[in-house]
Amino acid sequence: MRIAVEEIIREIDSGINMHDFRILRAGEKKEIVFDLEMPYAMMKRRGEIRAEVKKEIAALTSDYDVTIRFDGVD
Repeated sequence: MRIAVEEIIREIDSGINMHDFRILRAGEKKEIVFDLEMPYAMMKRRGEIRAEVKKEIAALTSDYDVTIRFDGVD
């Protein structure tokens, strides 16, 4: 799943890097959690990027909730 998410992110914008990818399970609930690192100039697009990434992951599988955190870098 990590490779699939990396490919989705790369297709959206090659200037975004993913780190701290993990899959959490609690009972029947499953969640994909990861951070996206991007230039501060791109941070205003967080909502758009979050929505697109979640949509693409949902197209692959609906088994997971998705939590994305953003880190800005110079």
